[in-house]
Amino acid sequence: MTTERSGMPTVARLHELFSVSTNGDLVRKISCRSKKATAGDVAGSPNAWGHLKVMVDGQMIYNHQVVWAMTHGEWPTKAIDHVNGLKTDNRPDNLRLASSTENNHNRGVNRNNRTGFRGVSRDSRRNKFQAQITVDGNHMYLGHFDSAEEASRVYEAKARELHGDFYRDQEVKP
Repeated sequence: MTTERSGMPTVARLHELFSVSTNGDLVRKISCRSKKATAGDVAGSPNAWGHLKVMVDGQMIYNHQVVWAMTHGEWPTKAIDHVNGLKTDNRPDNLRLASSTENNHNRGVNRNNRTGFRGVSRDSRRNKFQAQITVDGNHMYLGHFDSAEEASRVYEAKARELHGDFYRDQEVKP
């Protein structure tokens, strides 16, 4: 099956340009003088958010979308989620289709988070830590706690219950 997506290169064209290595890298089949890239080079470079992107016939495309299209014979119809959360791990078995909501379930801690834990904020009026989770666009209050760790345990248990396969354990920060 070679389903095309409007404005995107065909899957056949992707196979002319690249192969997919066992570790999910896109490997060039053709040399490119303008990029000073030769056949056999790994294609793609990280963008500001850490995802790899590659130029294909004048279009910048995420490597994970290209890998998906090449391994499934069609362009993805939804967002692509990296199962292990590593944005550069584009092995086909680490990629799965997801809605935007599902894709956001296994995000890490936001950069502006001051507690270091997902779903946990400090309530300075009560001198406590509050846990809350968003489900289908609605905020669910999980309670106030004496420590950020305690609030995090409650949040993580609820996230595991609600997000199922799209739940991913929070990384432990040193």
